[in-house]
Amino acid sequence: DFGNVWTGFPCNKSYFDAIEPTFEELKRLCGEKLLFKDILRKPETIYLPIIAAFEDELRALTSQHGTEFVKKLFEYMIGKHDFYKVMVFSEGKAVKIQSVNINGTLEWGAKWAIPDTIFTIRRTKSFNRIEVTFSGGWSMSFRIHSAKNEVEPSLKFDINFVGMPPYVGQHEIPLL
Repeated sequence: DFGNVWTGFPCNKSYFDAIEPTFEELKRLCGEKLLFKDILRKPETIYLPIIAAFEDELRALTSQHGTEFVKKLFEYMIGKHDFYKVMVFSEGKAVKIQSVNINGTLEWGAKWAIPDTIFTIRRTKSFNRIEVTFSGGWSMSFRIHSAKNEVEPSLKFDINFVGMPPYVGQHEIPLL
């Protein structure tokens, strides 16, 4: 129940009805001791039904709970505490430091404005990914995938920013 865990707003019965056949199939395949890569037509039969149900449920929860749902969803994704994120890029040729200044307690980087609206939820050309565009210049990619090689009745999300407002503090340092 991602809605309840992430935001405190439980998912609707229609969501669980939509995902149940896919997870029942994963349970069956798990019993056959298959590897995830061996599932035939996996994008269409496993990923697509789940990502479509997730997309529909995001719309439903946003419609039902509005601004409060959107804020809690975003806060779940980024956390509640300020921090500096250090990332290595270009195969170790650069380091990027990003100010994640949610509460405004960091000395460097503007305070982040938490979005209160979802503008678009769209499926990409991939069967397992959607992009969500929020107010304030934010957008995130939600990619569903298996976490293990063996089939199990569980899927995970890889969630990444694909768009940020220009005020987000980032500094790139080339490494020599």
